[in-house]
Amino acid sequence: MAETILFALTIALNLTATMVPNDISFYLNIVIAISSFTYSALYMIDDFYAWYQAESGRRRGAIEDAFRAKLTLKRTEGYYNNDVNDSEMRYALNLYESCYFTEAILKKMLPGVIAKIALAAIALAVLMFCFNPAVVVILAQGVFSTCVLFGCTGAIVCYSRVKRLSEIFFGVFVTRQYDGTGTDAIVLKSATLEYEAVKAHYKVRLSTRIFNKNNAQLSRKWNDLLQEMNPAIVSSNSSS
Repeated sequence: MAETILFALTIALNLTATMVPNDISFYLNIVIAISSFTYSALYMIDDFYAWYQAESGRRRGAIEDAFRAKLTLKRTEGYYNNDVNDSEMRYALNLYESCYFTEAILKKMLPGVIAKIALAAIALAVLMFCFNPAVVVILAQGVFSTCVLFGCTGAIVCYSRVKRLSEIFFGVFVTRQYDGTGTDAIVLKSATLEYEAVKAHYKVRLSTRIFNKNNAQLSRKWNDLLQEMNPAIVSSNSSS
């Protein structure tokens, strides 16, 4: 949240600097430089520490639930919604559920992501015309490159990767009615590893607001999807 506020503040300050006298603009540029640095610093702290901690906890939680192991002091009950007994298959279903929710949330985030890219690009273009381009690039590259090139664009690419993985999971569990045997076991192993790799590589922060707003509906749809899978492996009494 703080990063989003700082991003918007930096864009607003940059645009304001184009409309005020030079003496005021000078001080605004100082504030802009501080804001850009702070934004980049917060982004890196989140990227190098907070993100890893959260994702590490999620990965261990999925393994704990599937293999009935205890890897963390803090257990999350009822996070995953399937009653499969086989540990390997339960783990694959856990990651399919995570992939399903990730795809749905990312899809709803895309309009905002695209708007953010457009806003940053417009602001940068305006600044390039109003100020020395070399100075603008130096001041803006921290926010623009970090947020737009790596953050927003990464979210779009991540969505396409997750969507493809969700289709693979669907093909195994629903279309081919996976029963725990055959080569689909290898396909699932590959898909689960690939999903974790995509999440770790693109580091897209899913919107908590969108998740909370759509959680109930997505959970119902996931329950419906479970009922379309092979009843021999998926318990018919799965519930939210």
